[in-house]
Amino acid sequence: MTAAVHEPLRDWYRAYPPFTVGGSLYAVPPAHRAATAAALAERDCRVHVDIIVDAAGRGLGVSRHELDRARALAPGARIDLHLIVADALPPAATAGIVGATVATAARLGVEAVTMDLARIERCPTAIDALHRSGIALWLEHSPGGRVQELPPGVDGSLVMFIPPGTKRSADPSMLTEVGRLAATMPTAVDGGITAPVAAQCVAQGATYIVAGRSLLTAASPASAPAPRTENHREDLP
Repeated sequence: MTAAVHEPLRDWYRAYPPFTVGGSLYAVPPAHRAATAAALAERDCRVHVDIIVDAAGRGLGVSRHELDRARALAPGARIDLHLIVADALPPAATAGIVGATVATAARLGVEAVTMDLARIERCPTAIDALHRSGIALWLEHSPGGRVQELPPGVDGSLVMFIPPGTKRSADPSMLTEVGRLAATMPTAVDGGITAPVAAQCVAQGATYIVAGRSLLTAASPASAPAPRTENHREDLP
């Protein structure tokens, strides 16, 4: 008898055109991230990478090494980065992280980088470098930080249905935000996105659906990342 082959993606992504759905590497344990990126690329899905930095400057998201490995295993993958930086991080440190993230994005040939309004407004040099590299700039919209007036140079929006970096259930009120933004620019959604919520987002005009636990079979409670110790630090981009 032939052993069953493990399928790394749940099949609801097949309901959409190629590259409409992407998987969040942060949702799976570090040891599975590169292989997950390769599996996503093989199935015409995008690869979404959360780079998370806390107030002490610690990297809590996908590390530079993991991102490099993902690109090596999936050279043709369509990758986008979401930079999430604690507001309490000193301005100089924030500027350095934003600049390094932009440099990493250019080196790896990613399609887009998402940042919140504060990072875009406070790091104009890095934003200029991003534009010169031909990488799209997406603006983060979250339940606690909806942006009404878009700054110049924004190419798209990422609507977060949960506060960035958390693992709560999706806030359905953000569907209104999807419809508002999708009327004027490419709009992606992320954060607690299940198959039913994905369908609602597409009906509102979303063109890119990012999912983690509902899409990636490695992102089960039994295989969740181990808790980090207080002095743990990932290598940053």
